[in-house]
Amino acid sequence: MEIIHENEYLYKMNNEIEPYLATHRQEGYVPGAEDHLHQKDTGIVGKIHVQRYLAEKPKGVIIISHGFTEAAPKYDEMIYYFLKAGYHVYMPEHMGHGQSYRLTADSSLVHIDTWKRYVRDFLKICHVIKKTYPELPLVLFAHSMGGAIGTIAAAWEPQLFQKIILNSPMLRPLTGNVPWPLVIAIAQTKCLLGREEDYVAGQKPYDGG
Repeated sequence: MEIIHENEYLYKMNNEIEPYLATHRQEGYVPGAEDHLHQKDTGIVGKIHVQRYLAEKPKGVIIISHGFTEAAPKYDEMIYYFLKAGYHVYMPEHMGHGQSYRLTADSSLVHIDTWKRYVRDFLKICHVIKKTYPELPLVLFAHSMGGAIGTIAAAWEPQLFQKIILNSPMLRPLTGNVPWPLVIAIAQTKCLLGREEDYVAGQKPYDGG
């Protein structure tokens, strides 16, 4: 399979890859998971935006779990390679990202009430895929924050994925020079004070620049 060379990347993407993906892309929404047993669950069930790309003779299905503040367009090149390798590709956008539902009105802020929401929503998509293609193996490709989501999903349901690719998985957030116990204490204090939607120190809304 040919890998796009950086010297011709822009031309290839604009004139070959993007048109090819456009002819294979289907988009839709899948309702997020419901779990009213969890004490922190708000009862909100939003819709997850999902892109689907279908290979002609599929040998499996790859589902992508993207990273923090990412969205589907970042993975166009990777999706192209997976398609050419003979895999259906599903590209869901996690809650608070892309065109999926959000828990806050601030479109610059990625806010989550409980981490399990990410995992439950992701597994809901995986179950839809498995029901659609029961005869095909399901492969997980997970990056960064999506690596944490995918790793927990695989731990909850070990038989779901036949293969797992973790690319720089976030097994624990980087906190710089701030000790991990102090980070936890600050986060818990913020939540207790009703300021769980505050930006992390040093962060601010996107200004378009």
